[in-house]
Amino acid sequence: MFLAYVDDLVLVSHDTTRGMEELLQHNRIKLKKDKFAPSHTFLGFQLQLKTLSGCEMWTQHSFIYVNADIMTVQEALLSRKILMPTKAKNPFESISHPELDDSPGLDNDDTRFCQEMVGMLRWAV
Repeated sequence: MFLAYVDDLVLVSHDTTRGMEELLQHNRIKLKKDKFAPSHTFLGFQLQLKTLSGCEMWTQHSFIYVNADIMTVQEALLSRKILMPTKAKNPFESISHPELDDSPGLDNDDTRFCQEMVGMLRWAV
């Protein structure tokens, strides 16, 4: 089985070298510079081959991705001149009554901005 995403290819197999060689027998499949190697990143996450409980397995972590997200959010908030509370105990003011909120809806730019922020957070989790 393999998964192709834009320009990445992930082959999951007990013998990935043999699987890739079989895949490359098809004349429609071409690799950049005609070579393949283990990945170090996939979809923004770092991959690492580790031995856990005596078994060799691939693991992933998102340290670099999450740090890049944090910087992106900080830059976006700064450019929009949005100040976030630094010592808030919860995300709402103590006198918050959302059911009485009559603030205007978001315009297209703000809607896209919120969707981008939520999308980044979804990948980070």
